[in-house]
Amino acid sequence: MIQHDLIQTAMAREIREIPLTTERLLAEPDLVASVADRIRHADPRVVVISGRGSSANAGTFLRYLFETRAGLLVSTSAPSVVTTYRQSIDMRNAVFIVVSQSGRSPDLVAGARAARTSGALTIAIVNDVTSPVAQAN
Repeated sequence: MIQHDLIQTAMAREIREIPLTTERLLAEPDLVASVADRIRHADPRVVVISGRGSSANAGTFLRYLFETRAGLLVSTSAPSVVTTYRQSIDMRNAVFIVVSQSGRSPDLVAGARAARTSGALTIAIVNDVTSPVAQAN
């Protein structure tokens, strides 16, 4: 029960951070425009989103944006395909977006590296630009 309470407390804290984090991101319109240009230039056929917990919930919001605004099919990744089953997935013509508060989840890092290696344009949305997830993109 204690672990469950700790998880709920951490997720509640992360959820409360979302408005400030979003505000910081939107305060950098040049960065947002640069990422949008990279996505347009890649001309993807699909977007794959990877995240855990509240970050996965943010990914659901991204899904709606990409599907309604860009008309692109969006799927979520299953990091265990890479980490447990040791399988690679053909990611040519895909954009792979990792959403992570800490940017330190080993399975998300492995998934981002595998996506890049198999041809995806990879993007990290993280709070810490020096995190392993950010560095893998």
